[in-house]
Amino acid sequence: MSGNISIIIPVHNSLEHTKNGLQKLYKALDQVNDSSWNFEAVVVDDGSSDGTGSWIREHYPQIHLLTADGSLWWSGSINLGMKYAVDELRSDYILWWNNDIFPAEDYFLNLITLIGKSAKPLVYGSKIYMADKPEIIWSYGGIFHRKWGHSYMPDSGQPDRPELEVQREADWLAGMGTLLPIEVVNNTGHLNQQDFPQYHGDVDYTYRAKRAGFKVVVFPELKIWNHTSHSGRSHGNKINRLIPTLSDTKSIYHFRKEWLLYRKYARNPIAYFMLARKYLGYFVKFVLRVEGRG
Repeated sequence: MSGNISIIIPVHNSLEHTKNGLQKLYKALDQVNDSSWNFEAVVVDDGSSDGTGSWIREHYPQIHLLTADGSLWWSGSINLGMKYAVDELRSDYILWWNNDIFPAEDYFLNLITLIGKSAKPLVYGSKIYMADKPEIIWSYGGIFHRKWGHSYMPDSGQPDRPELEVQREADWLAGMGTLLPIEVVNNTGHLNQQDFPQYHGDVDYTYRAKRAGFKVVVFPELKIWNHTSHSGRSHGNKINRLIPTLSDTKSIYHFRKEWLLYRKYARNPIAYFMLARKYLGYFVKFVLRVEGRG
């Protein structure tokens, strides 16, 4: 086996995360001594004002640096990077990455081994842990039940254990450490950056790929650690910030993007009950936290 793998990294400020993330990324890439595989990093700098672009040009001139004006968000940045990887780099595989994650040192060695074992194109997912709690799982693939509305990540927040060192089929994947063969990209197209500019673009895309007939599989050999506190805007236990989280693009509780996802894929009115339950739980947890602090 051989091929060109483009690693797409969207960034917006957070230069310190980018410095650490690129150092650890290239440390893992250095473990690969198979010249039949070519890795290219594509950083999409979406309007950073902290010197990210100039720092990358100085320290990593081999990186393909694309720039935008800050309006792309995560999904638009991934789309721009994917288009460049396909049109300019003739990539065989696209790997979604983030600037605040780091892989196990054998990550890319395991990745090319897994690609060689796959008879058909599929969507490869990584087993993602919390950076501040290295043994705790953050994502091991996601589930979406179209009839009943359950949408969750099994075993999220749980300590890793031997019985979880197995491959797991999923409905959707988080947008980091997700590898897409070019066949999947050609079939599925690009992310829906209009409806899901920041969150759920990854969920929607990988679920579309599954519904198109591609298996979505998480491999425990592909381990990465994610700085979960870096992403998402929270209410901070302040009442004046609670309601804005329902419409803030940077909030994982942005209601419209949740509603759009359920409108696209839910196939039973009961499913919307689960959506309502999620937001009721959000408000109840806020009240309990505030009362606990009082």
